[in-house]
Amino acid sequence: MERYNRLYSWVNSVRGSIDVSLATKLSYYVLLLKYVELRQLDCYKELYSVSYLPVLFGEKINVEQLIDYFRDIENELRIPDGIISQGFENITKRGSSLRTMKESLNLVDSLKIDNEEQLEDVLEEIMGLEFSSYGKSASEVITSSDLAKLEGRLLKAPSDATIYDGYCGYATSIMEASEKDSQLVIRDINMGVLAIGVINLIIHGRTIESVLCGDSNFDTERHYQYVISEPPINVPRDEGYLEHLSNMHPPIFNRRTVEIERSINAIADGGRGVILVPMSFLSSGGTIGDFRKNLLEQGMIESVVQLPPGAISAVSVSTALVLIDKAKHNNSVLFIDTADYWVKRHIGCTLDTEGLSAILDIDGKRAEISGVSAVVSLSEIAENDYNLTPRFYTAPDLSGNYQAIDTRRLLMDVNKLEYDLRTVCKDLNYLRQEK
Repeated sequence: MERYNRLYSWVNSVRGSIDVSLATKLSYYVLLLKYVELRQLDCYKELYSVSYLPVLFGEKINVEQLIDYFRDIENELRIPDGIISQGFENITKRGSSLRTMKESLNLVDSLKIDNEEQLEDVLEEIMGLEFSSYGKSASEVITSSDLAKLEGRLLKAPSDATIYDGYCGYATSIMEASEKDSQLVIRDINMGVLAIGVINLIIHGRTIESVLCGDSNFDTERHYQYVISEPPINVPRDEGYLEHLSNMHPPIFNRRTVEIERSINAIADGGRGVILVPMSFLSSGGTIGDFRKNLLEQGMIESVVQLPPGAISAVSVSTALVLIDKAKHNNSVLFIDTADYWVKRHIGCTLDTEGLSAILDIDGKRAEISGVSAVVSLSEIAENDYNLTPRFYTAPDLSGNYQAIDTRRLLMDVNKLEYDLRTVCKDLNYLRQEK
């Protein structure tokens, strides 16, 4: 808590004098330097320690030398294609980066990080700070830790699994879905974002098998046993882009579901995936409905988990998680409405340990709870035009449990209460005047 308070105090103290967003991003690179220092890697140089750099950077050590040091780190950690060094080089080209880098160095040095566990905690706190401070722009690259934990547990990947995330952002979800022995393959179209994702995984001790920078929508050849995906929602695409995708195999069903379709395609036969989708995907007709029908008829959909508004902070689109299982033919679908398990906050909502455990218990047992979850046969779903909205099936049946209301009598009662209220107010006014 003390470090968290210090972070917020730091933000307030430098706001207006430097680009806080830039400083936050540079802090991730400084944390990687601290990781190298704590682990005493072969490439470690004391002059580049977080204790010395606040004084030496800009005087005896310049940006180019620090970029070379990041290249040495990449080589030792076997991070390909200069992802980290190039990401750092790109970010330091922005104005006032020298002063901002010094502020980031001073911040991390002041936090007095003595071990790797503290380093992980600080990283998560900085991500939390960025997530809460920059709203929608941050939510596009950072998954809240609560949602990431839910996604990761629902994936149910074994400890040594190979897991793929084609829209990884800061790699929060795939980190929560994995263990130390997992082999991770991550991709993002934005190199700067991808670099921070790599740093996140390194600091958390994850094994990175491959780092891919590029558009996942054009990769239809690679397939993985476990896929976790938060594809971008409602991204505008030009006609040329969509035409190119339409000529690829497999062709796309609908231009609004490109990323969802590619995420599911990335799951290998016998594999499993957790895909974040907008609620509109679950009930829209036309070619989107045809796509859902195709998935259901192939028995791919195991569960649909509806998230409450605010699960993704600052994003107005309602969302759900679709659990894909290609290992068996699912003859029914488990629907879960998780709204009751999230705690509403001033901004968004959170999922505590108890709520997470309850959702996972329902999923593991395929339990049916009135108003919360239901197991529905494919034939019944087909009768409802392949609607996959959980609340459509989980809402309690109120037929026969209602009481008819005489609205005329109700209106008379309301009028009488209003008359009585006016009478009381007159009496009170009279008493005040008497005094």
